[in-house]
Amino acid sequence: MFKLSKLLFRPRAVIWRKPAPDEKHAANRSALKRSRARLAAANKRLQAENRRAEHREKLKQQERHLNTLLSQSLQMQEHLRQLSLDLLWAQEEERKTISRELHDDIAQTLMGIKFILATLKMEASVNTNGLTRKSLAHSGLSRSPWISCIALRANCAQRCWTISA
Repeated sequence: MFKLSKLLFRPRAVIWRKPAPDEKHAANRSALKRSRARLAAANKRLQAENRRAEHREKLKQQERHLNTLLSQSLQMQEHLRQLSLDLLWAQEEERKTISRELHDDIAQTLMGIKFILATLKMEASVNTNGLTRKSLAHSGLSRSPWISCIALRANCAQRCWTISA
């Protein structure tokens, strides 16, 4: 009887059947391939994002470095400007010193010429016949006044050259 009841209650259609081992592995393999493809795509996106982040960081470092260089350059320009002003001031002071020395030297020479001319004038008024080449040599004016003036100019030019060198 037991057998008969099993026969009577036997299901008519199988709704779900157990997959064959090959089909099961094929489905798992295709799902695994899809998962690996999604994972590879996600890895590529992540690597690209990491590269972009590294590039951004490098750009920030370069920007900081360039800002540092710019500030140093501006400081150096200001320092150079100050040095140029100091140099111009020193040159101007040197020119003033040279002009004072030349002025004093020329004034002294002119005063000597004036004194010698006054002496000669006095000698000429006292003794008009005694004014000779010898008295001119003795007084320091062995040449004409124009030659002395040219000599004075040459002396001044030579002193300017010596001082400026």
